[in-house]
Amino acid sequence: MKKLALALSLAVSTLLPLAQTAHAAGTVRISSMEGFAPFNYTNEAGTYVGLDTAVVDAVFEALGVSVEHAPRPWKRALAEFEHGDTDVLFQFKHNDTRDAKWHIVRLRSNNQAYFVTAGSDVQDITSLEDLSGLTVGVMAGFSYNDAFDAASNFKKAAAPSLEANIKKLKAGRVDVVIANEAVFDHTARTLGLSDAFRTMPTPATKGARYIGFQKTPEGIALGDKFKAKLEEMQSSGAVDDIVANAS
Repeated sequence: MKKLALALSLAVSTLLPLAQTAHAAGTVRISSMEGFAPFNYTNEAGTYVGLDTAVVDAVFEALGVSVEHAPRPWKRALAEFEHGDTDVLFQFKHNDTRDAKWHIVRLRSNNQAYFVTAGSDVQDITSLEDLSGLTVGVMAGFSYNDAFDAASNFKKAAAPSLEANIKKLKAGRVDVVIANEAVFDHTARTLGLSDAFRTMPTPATKGARYIGFQKTPEGIALGDKFKAKLEEMQSSGAVDDIVANAS
């Protein structure tokens, strides 16, 4: 009986790493920010959806790779990816620090953030100097661009979610909020506050949204395959169709 138990134990210990390896080869675990509609969010049916989520899922499906989403508050999503608990992270702004640590692929190009106000007398913000003395609502863990991130002539009030920032803006606890226009509009509408704010005409930041892979041989190889397949699907018009169907 003892010999049988030992044999079974050895068999399980031998098979377990093989199962884990097979899981790692066929499935990727993906970090992203929860509640970032319309790009990535959980719908009423409990399914993780969104414009960017649909594109990411479709590319991995075309590669024959299963996905496991792990939506989190952004700072936690960042931490889990940087600790190696997840394989992929999306979506974010590119900067040199991230480029040095992660294998980065451009996901989608249309990413503009704007300043939004509730009752400020400021009509537009066209430079960082225009923010002097103001309190700006930002997302904890976000990078906007190098100049904005480094600026010290205004106060940055970080919040864990855009919903929290919108409530602070409505209450007058911040002067302006910087946010992606589509995400802000969707969140404000969900809160019943669509008519409470004014978006300033000049974009605060412009650029692409990126997806990151671990900077390991396996992560780099996966990222390169993802990039090649994404570009193929963009050229064929498949990505446009995916976004249209997810809208």
